[in-house]
Amino acid sequence: MVRCFCGQMAIVRTAWTDKNPGRRFWGCPKEVSIHVDSTCGFVGWIDPQMCERSKSIIPGLLRSINKLKTEVGKLKEENQMFKYDIGKIKEEKSKLKLYLICSWVFFGFVFFLMK
Repeated sequence: MVRCFCGQMAIVRTAWTDKNPGRRFWGCPKEVSIHVDSTCGFVGWIDPQMCERSKSIIPGLLRSINKLKTEVGKLKEENQMFKYDIGKIKEEKSKLKLYLICSWVFFGFVFFLMK
């Protein structure tokens, strides 16, 4: 196991910066964010450094994935609304069928009485 500068067991983290997209490293467990002063600042890279082409392509791919995930979420919400609307329309269709049948029975009864 790897220990950080403050003596605690370092934990595996993943960097998502433009310079190191998806690159794993050992980091201080006290580090919650970059702006915390209580961290000892330990960073030990697990993965090798990426080539420049990877560094330029991966951030764009990640943005595309995030955009598509957002779009999928919106489409799922929209799909749920459509399913709800379909249920309401089916319910209304059943009621209208019943009203139509009742009106035919009523007019048939009136027609029979008028003879």
